[in-house]
Amino acid sequence: MSTHIHILKTCEYCGLEFAAKTTVTRFCSQRCRTKMYKKYNKNSSQTIENKNLCNFKLYTYSPFDCMTIKEASSIIGCARTTIYDMIKKGKLSSINFSQRKTRVFKEEIGKLLYQSKTEIELFIFKDEDTKIKDCWTINEIINLYRISASALYNKLKINNIIKIKKGKSVYVSKEIIRRLFNTVIKNHN
Repeated sequence: MSTHIHILKTCEYCGLEFAAKTTVTRFCSQRCRTKMYKKYNKNSSQTIENKNLCNFKLYTYSPFDCMTIKEASSIIGCARTTIYDMIKKGKLSSINFSQRKTRVFKEEIGKLLYQSKTEIELFIFKDEDTKIKDCWTINEIINLYRISASALYNKLKINNIIKIKKGKSVYVSKEIIRRLFNTVIKNHN
């Protein structure tokens, strides 16, 4: 199907008037279109470089302030590639000594793990015995608070609450759940 309409338009690059054959045409020629494309890409790459320069932080650190990518992934509970993606996106700062010696700051891993929108205080586990004793299983939480499993998992995910997997059971701290739901259940202490 061909149309025989001609609309007078102004080229967005050179500013000359031309007869456009469609209503969405923006440029008078292929040459103007490619020049505008290159100009746009050049400007966008400069803003990315400027942002990287502005966000550069000067750190004074000791070797004990950093951890390897493998250590960070085991603490967070994700794959190493996820850590590399976080570094690439700017969510984590890192030091790159060479191709295979990338280190992540422990402080940033802590912030990533324990940041929460409701600002629930951290519950630090002292040893293996207190972990299980001071926790509820997911099924216990569902029965106590009469909440569906998907709603509970969504609430835990939104608030970045740590779950502990031991065998087939998944545990969450009683203290954190009480703070999350703002109630204390006395019959299960």
